[in-house]
Amino acid sequence: LKVIADVGLVGFPNVGKSTFLSRVTNAKPKIANYHFTTLSPNLGVVDTENGGFIIADIPGLIEGASEGVGLGHEFLRHIERTALILHVVDMTGGYEGRDPVEDYRIINDELRRYASDLADRPQIVVANKCDASGVADRVQALKMAALEDGHEFFAVSALTGAGLQTLMLACGERVSELRRAIAEEQAAAPAFDEEKWERARKARDKRFRVLQEEPGAWRVTGTNLERMVVQTDWENEEAIIYLQHRMARMGVDDALIKAGCKNGDEVRILGY
Repeated sequence: LKVIADVGLVGFPNVGKSTFLSRVTNAKPKIANYHFTTLSPNLGVVDTENGGFIIADIPGLIEGASEGVGLGHEFLRHIERTALILHVVDMTGGYEGRDPVEDYRIINDELRRYASDLADRPQIVVANKCDASGVADRVQALKMAALEDGHEFFAVSALTGAGLQTLMLACGERVSELRRAIAEEQAAAPAFDEEKWERARKARDKRFRVLQEEPGAWRVTGTNLERMVVQTDWENEEAIIYLQHRMARMGVDDALIKAGCKNGDEVRILGY
């Protein structure tokens, strides 16, 4: 089953998602300073003044994830049912010295390649590790990129906790809005008409088909018709006569004649 969470944390490996989750929830994810520490989603519950929500730490994505690179498909499928994406970006660039804006673009591109609607999913961009020295320019560049794409932006430090409370309040408000929108959409949807569905089912069951399998041999198929044949006691002559009357009332005889069936031809129903 795909993980169902209100908020999904996405980003490159080792950008601090697990530390983030451990700071804002009571979850206890495995945390270590190397790639792919998280191999399956960790769930936690966030309690805020405007209502709680479930947040999932999705294993880190890499370039090519949409094509299955680095267990990409296994990781990406967990995001599909999250209502809001928290896109976490490491402002230090990690050991490789990556460009945060490029990281941001790569992950969004992988989401788009995997499922186009993921790119349109509500997203909040989170600049993490802002407590590190010399990252101010990078934070500003990422903020501009996020705002240009229409995403909210927050600068935080999962290590020190700076900015997390404000971010969680914003997430709570956004989740509440999304829940209301979903509820309104469901309320506006036409109600399920059980009686209409049952009538349609019965009409489907009554249908039957007549096919010529070979010269002088015909096959009749249909749900109700086959059920009647199976339930008939073939050792009881009265039961067989009753079946014949029922088939005639259903129009089976007329359909056979119309198809070209003649007296003396063989009519097959199931194994009979």
